[in-house]
Amino acid sequence: MRSTRTSCKKCPDNFGGQKVEEGMQFQAGEHSVVTIREVKDGQVLVDGNHPLAGVTLNFDVEVTDVREATEEELSTGMYMGKADISIDHLDG
Repeated sequence: MRSTRTSCKKCPDNFGGQKVEEGMQFQAGEHSVVTIREVKDGQVLVDGNHPLAGVTLNFDVEVTDVREATEEELSTGMYMGKADISIDHLDG
């Protein structure tokens, strides 16, 4: 779901003199990307949502192996190891 709490309006001067246009993306910090959603009336609407937020993703998967749960998994209800997953096709 796309959150409006990660959006804010900024002055175009906050972009170091670079011309900003709708759809542009900028690195924000070490691990975040922000998207320019709108430039209007001297303000820039910046969206900090993940680019796929709100997009329905469909996965085509094939189960290739099944095993019995360990005692630990049965007692905790969780698998604590790594999953071996390969994705052949993404459709979004």
